[in-house]
Amino acid sequence: QYQAQHKQSIGAMLGQAVQKGIRSIVNIGGFVLMFSVLLQLLQASQLLQLLQQGFACLLRVLQLDTQLAAALSAGLFEMTLGAQTAAESRAPLLQQLMIISFILGWSGLSIQAQVGSILSGQKISSRLYCLCRPLQGLWPLPTFPCWRCCFRKYFL
Repeated sequence: QYQAQHKQSIGAMLGQAVQKGIRSIVNIGGFVLMFSVLLQLLQASQLLQLLQQGFACLLRVLQLDTQLAAALSAGLFEMTLGAQTAAESRAPLLQQLMIISFILGWSGLSIQAQVGSILSGQKISSRLYCLCRPLQGLWPLPTFPCWRCCFRKYFL
């Protein structure tokens, strides 16, 4: 029925779907690249170290390994780089998982920009999405004491 209403061949519709998919992939790749470069620029200008020092203070207050400050700094901008940095740290496994969980919930400014780009021109506001991301990052934290009790030998 759709084809009859829009007077397009299946080949034309498939071609449009492929073009739209490729545009989306290039758009997403562009945001990842842009935020990765931004992260490198911040690192080269020593501004990232200031951010890491702030996160290190917060981690000390929370009694977590300060090595994870680099992961939080990277994860603030780009989720995959932050998660990789946390996984490669020498922090205890439970703390790595806690930070990775937060980073995945937060999703990074790169993904928030991607969502904003996709939602632009739509009747859906990205404001609520962006406001709720930190809450989603914190949501799994209450479960970690249970994991610590059940798998004590892996997390100490």
